[in-house]
Amino acid sequence: MNSIAKLIKAKTIDFTQVLIKHYKAIGLNEATAVIVAKLYYLADENDNFLELEKLAKEVTINIEELSDLVIDLVNKGYIELTLDNNGKETFTLDGVIEKLGVVLDKGSSDELLDERKEKLSLIVSYVETTFSRICSAADLIIINAWLDNNYDYEDIKSAVFRAFQLGKYNLKYADAILASKASHQAKPEIEVDEELKALLDGAYVKK
Repeated sequence: MNSIAKLIKAKTIDFTQVLIKHYKAIGLNEATAVIVAKLYYLADENDNFLELEKLAKEVTINIEELSDLVIDLVNKGYIELTLDNNGKETFTLDGVIEKLGVVLDKGSSDELLDERKEKLSLIVSYVETTFSRICSAADLIIINAWLDNNYDYEDIKSAVFRAFQLGKYNLKYADAILASKASHQAKPEIEVDEELKALLDGAYVKK
């Protein structure tokens, strides 16, 4: 069980809300999602005995169809059944929780990728505006390295602007400034023309 699934199981992440939003992504339809939601409610009330008669009272599905759907959910690993000491079937929804955790984990990765793309676009646009030229392949390699190093966007802008102010239209110079700042090495303070910097910031248009 991945870390996000564990958060769902611990109720740090709301199971019902996640299920409603992502039931299709884990292979459920409306009917099976309702069954799973009702079973979760029963389990939350410390009633984890799988009794179809009781479950049938909670849904509008006839008991024959309900039985078929529950068996299908068991066979596909959404519901796990065990026998207690008295021979009664008890259920857990760990399979559903695990599947939801995988979907949410993938969504987090996609979100992080989107954030990286957006930040890359911001930096490229600022560099091109400041240097009045198109970024080269070498520039993109440097910028991606900045993202890998988690450099702050404002620090990047400041380093690029300092390079521009000194007539160094090469990102290697800005990279050296950022590396120096990261390693806490002292560098001579360069006076920043705030008016010129503001003009460049104003000229920059987000793509």
